[in-house]
Amino acid sequence: MKEKKKVQLAIFVSFGIVLGVGTYSLLLENEPMRENVWSKLSPANPTLVQAIESTPVENVYGQRVRLPLDRPLLFSAPFCPWCAKTERLLIQSRLIDKVQIVGVDVEGGEQGRVSSHTVHNATQAREVFREYWRYYGVHSTTLDLLFALPNNPINSVIQTYPTLLVPHDGHWYELIGYDSNTSFWDSILH
Repeated sequence: MKEKKKVQLAIFVSFGIVLGVGTYSLLLENEPMRENVWSKLSPANPTLVQAIESTPVENVYGQRVRLPLDRPLLFSAPFCPWCAKTERLLIQSRLIDKVQIVGVDVEGGEQGRVSSHTVHNATQAREVFREYWRYYGVHSTTLDLLFALPNNPINSVIQTYPTLLVPHDGHWYELIGYDSNTSFWDSILH
């Protein structure tokens, strides 16, 4: 549905000179105005970009593969409750297939809540994710996960979970931490 809204506008020309200020009626779609989603993202750390571009990870079958550099990457630690919240939000919003989840810090745990594990291969890493996803109520397949196993250098450059990396216009941008705004995720992943 469309509605009329009155909006205060300032029209600028070169050198910031205001040509006119006034109230104008605009026809707008009846949906919330979206802020610039890119303002929530920062340019990605160059060390992280170098690591993801040059360091192979493992798929669930134990094969060494390169990270897909043409889609968003969500670095997620299995024991991280904020990662699980992000994954549940992406599942509920039907956006989970738009990101590549990369398991990091797969041996970690959360003191007093979730114990740590010893992980030597992708099969064990997948089992750790399955266990934690059951614990946190994340209902998704683990077949598409990729893993930075314990000795992988990516683990040393991902310091906070979750970390989202998004390719855009030839550059990488990052969001560190959880964002509950489904409009943000929908905009960033489409």
